[in-house]
Amino acid sequence: MSVRILSDDFKLRGVLDNIIFLRYSEGFNYAGHAFLIIPFDKSHYEALKPPSRLLIEDMPYTVEKIKCSEEQIEVSARGVFHDFGHFAISEPRILAGKPSEIVCALARDITFRGVEYGVYGISDSVEAQEERLEWCTSYERAISTVCAENGLYFRITLDGDSRELRFVLDKSVDRSIENPLGYSVISDKRTPFLELERIC
Repeated sequence: MSVRILSDDFKLRGVLDNIIFLRYSEGFNYAGHAFLIIPFDKSHYEALKPPSRLLIEDMPYTVEKIKCSEEQIEVSARGVFHDFGHFAISEPRILAGKPSEIVCALARDITFRGVEYGVYGISDSVEAQEERLEWCTSYERAISTVCAENGLYFRITLDGDSRELRFVLDKSVDRSIENPLGYSVISDKRTPFLELERIC
């Protein structure tokens, strides 16, 4: 398995294919987390410096911090949905519609530099409702709340061919809920890619 390093505007900076340890959570209704350890390489160290992103199974993560020694580099990252917390609703708003329509309306207000951004919703039979959003509520908090209250889940992926960041809303089960950690762990410390542990 390889992990791609992207710039802040989602352009390819490099590929990590010599991974010592990788742990990540998908987090369909929250930001998700990723942690990896790779052998030290100066070019990788430079490419990983924030602001940068990781692409793991088409899911983008924003690098929060890196730590290195002479032998290895440790990287901590959060799912790109966490970036929605940096966007605030700057005035009171009232949205009316089905929960899925409200979530899509909120998600469409977000733009990312350097990449197309598409929002894909679902059709459901839940009755329309009104959602009052307080001043300075973050989009992350508003979307998470509506999803949690109405059994909706989402996933954010990057389509490398069309260079589109996709926010996909669905009613599928959030696999990370059954296991509170929800981590997938991939380690090749002993024999590359033979020691695999997947927890979902």
